[in-house]
Amino acid sequence: MIFDWLILSEEVTIALRERRPVVALESTIIAHGLPWPTNFETAKQAENAIRYEGAVPATIAIWHGQPTIGLSTGQIEELAKSDGVMKASRRDLGAVVWLKKLAATTVSATMALAHMAGISVFATGVCVFPLEGFDRLGVGPDRKLGGFDGGKNSAISLSIVVSRLLSRSYSRWNSVIRCAAKRRRIIPETTCVIMRVRNSRMRTFGLSCG
Repeated sequence: MIFDWLILSEEVTIALRERRPVVALESTIIAHGLPWPTNFETAKQAENAIRYEGAVPATIAIWHGQPTIGLSTGQIEELAKSDGVMKASRRDLGAVVWLKKLAATTVSATMALAHMAGISVFATGVCVFPLEGFDRLGVGPDRKLGGFDGGKNSAISLSIVVSRLLSRSYSRWNSVIRCAAKRRRIIPETTCVIMRVRNSRMRTFGLSCG
């Protein structure tokens, strides 16, 4: 069931109805990750790459209080140029909708809205990623996916996102998340082990997790 308070673009609506592949994209990289015009160009390149592979891109944001799945080119450009765009995590969604704010969605908020729209594949930038059984994340707006980084302050220094992913295995979504690369400081082999022993499935490219 797609919630009636979600705004879906016509292209995304038709693709879902026809059971064609749809890939969700977050919007923080547009509003907060890169400067203009690189942010706009990057967002369009990501969408074009998805179209090239035969799927429909669905860039997600909160458009002046409306959770929107599938931004238009004009909306992406406005998001890229605007000042004061809020950065909304899953926990912030209620507030930004109530206040009718323009907000870019983080990993957790994008996953939440994509799930509610019936989209099960999500692509993002830099992280160490679980591909199935992604948890209902409840993290702050400044967090992305991470992993074990060998930090000095903890024997197992996981990012808060992955930590909460592992601690809430009872509450999962049937989703796939695909990410382009790992963070520079992440130790992928150790992260693979930690994720595997906590029953969170992973697939890697160019790296053996054993």
